[in-house]
Amino acid sequence: MSRNSILADLHENGGMSGLWWFPEAPDKKIRGRLVLTQDGEMDLTLERESQIVEAFKSLFETPSLGVVWGILSDGTQCSLITLTFAGKTLAFQAWVTEIYSVQYAIFGVLVKGLAQFEIKQISLSLPVLMDWSHVACYSATQKYMPEEQSIKFSIETQKAQTIALGTAGNLAVDIHISAGWHGGTAFSEAPGIAPFSMLNISFAEQIPLASAIRLVPLALNFFSLATLSIVQPASVSCESDSAKRTIEGHEAPYYEQVVVWYHGLAEQTSWKGILDNSMFFTYSDIAQAGDQNILATLLARHDEFDNILTSLVPGSSSFHYYSQQRFLNATHAFECLDRMTGHDLRSPKNEFESAKGGILKKLTDSEQSWLQDLLGDYANEPSLRDRIKNILRQNAELLDTSINKQSSFICDAINTRNYIVHGDKELKAKAALDTRLVDMTDKLEFLARLTFLRVLGLTDTDLRILLGHLDRNYFMNMRDLFHPAT
Repeated sequence: MSRNSILADLHENGGMSGLWWFPEAPDKKIRGRLVLTQDGEMDLTLERESQIVEAFKSLFETPSLGVVWGILSDGTQCSLITLTFAGKTLAFQAWVTEIYSVQYAIFGVLVKGLAQFEIKQISLSLPVLMDWSHVACYSATQKYMPEEQSIKFSIETQKAQTIALGTAGNLAVDIHISAGWHGGTAFSEAPGIAPFSMLNISFAEQIPLASAIRLVPLALNFFSLATLSIVQPASVSCESDSAKRTIEGHEAPYYEQVVVWYHGLAEQTSWKGILDNSMFFTYSDIAQAGDQNILATLLARHDEFDNILTSLVPGSSSFHYYSQQRFLNATHAFECLDRMTGHDLRSPKNEFESAKGGILKKLTDSEQSWLQDLLGDYANEPSLRDRIKNILRQNAELLDTSINKQSSFICDAINTRNYIVHGDKELKAKAALDTRLVDMTDKLEFLARLTFLRVLGLTDTDLRILLGHLDRNYFMNMRDLFHPAT
């Protein structure tokens, strides 16, 4: 069983039939069909016979299901987790058809939940992956043989390689790269050969699948940010001691592939090359900075970076689509990353408390009560204006700019954020809701992305080398934004 084949079967020919039951009632099996729709939804359709009165009454019930186990027609074990009711019909002779939308599907093992199933490794097949694909070199040539009236193909590939990407905490990360056939080609064309990448996240001690699944979007957002292109996995699979088998006559056990599908997982996309000059940073940049643990560090600090990195990658399918929400996401990431640099107070806490006490002492009780709320926990919190100035100050030399030169940008960003958040009509005239919104978003994202790399350990020297790639489109665009032609 492979991920591609099982999901292809579910996607084509109306899905796959099977027998389904609840874990606590293995003797009560129901026939049904599992389908992966054109819209990327996974639906389970169950059919059962009932008494006419009970069947009619059940039309008004809308149950949700926690866990359903099944055996597909090809013998594959299947665990469906978190099923929400989607519809029900009553057919002739009291046959009831129920449709459920599936949130998680695990193929190859029967488990009672994501938290109860522990795994030792989770793997992502990635169609687009920075410049790591250069490691798996290949060539394909063709030559017409007139005497044989045929075309001779010649293919050369290097041996598949595995690159260690570091360790942090309980996990280790590596990337396995190989070259192979990709899609079908016409007779007159060279063979379709492309590099394939498999990212493996391994755990020294097994962790629940629920925890491992949370790492997938973070890893994808990291690659999306690096390539400035939305990266989707072609597959997700895992290994677990619970799915370990021993072949008769062999001492060493092997791990059966357990395929994981969850709502929102895109279908496999065709591999397409991304040139280095279209990226933000490449594997070579990270290697040159001497911090190849950057991805492992990021995944180990999932709770800190999850929401931040989500805000730095557009929620749409393109980095070229802009909106007010994307602008707000940029300000959110900006504030969070500035806080991570240690900029979390306007004044030292003791000085703030001393000044606050001195002010309150001079007021009446009623005035103190009113002002106490204004001088609460967040009164000493840096404002967005403070944070933009702080990040600009850190990058002034790197970007050859200053706070004074960016004063209009700062004011426009503050006024626009305040209008979008508060909806005050008086602020609308000051908000930059035209094409300036695009430039503001780009500037905020760029400064936040530089700060993201700083937080992960890159130094000023590393960033200066990175920005020295004058052929990269992203950096050329940012230079034009920070230094517009006069």
